[in-house]
Formats: sequence, structure tokens, C-alpha cells
Amino acid sequence: MKLNRKGKPYQDPARFIMKCRIKSPDGLVYHPTKAPDDLCRCGVMLELKPRKDDYVFNSSARAEHAISHTLKFLSGQGVELKTKEFFVEKL
Repeated sequence: MKLNRKGKPYQDPARFIMKCRIKSPDGLVYHPTKAPDDLCRCGVMLELKPRKDDYVFNSSARAEHAISHTLKFLSGQGVELKTKEFFVEKL
């Protein structure tokens, strides 16, 4: 296993820079929206209704971060949503 300077496992940065879109099982595309202030400093999560028009995230890390914020927000509201609802399609 390759380690970085701090002794932690090395993660290839190219893996996180890939452009991608988040799709629903029906093939519709999720778009970002502003998250509540108490959720995270980045302030991004996904709209709950996917649309037909396209939106491309500039990195897969940002897309996965938006998914985690959406799931965290919905679980705080008492709504359970599975990660199977979101497909990350890398371009």
C-alpha cells in the first residue's frame, strides 16, 4: 500500500477530479440547491425532484458530498432515503 507524507493511505487525486452527473433510477438528473446553514460550510445539497435537463458536477467528490448532505438532511427530517436512489455517472 502506498502511503502519503503523513503516513496515511495515498488517494489518487484524478479519482476526485472527474466530471460527473447524479442520476435517478428513471434516468433523470439531480441538480444542486442551497443547503441549510447548520448542515455544512459548503452549503450544497441536491434538489429532491430530478429534472430532464442536464447538470454536470465539476468533481465526483463534490457530487458525493452533495449526496451525503441530502441524506443527512432528510434523515434529520425523519425521511429515510436509500443511496440506491442516486447513481453517479462519471463522464
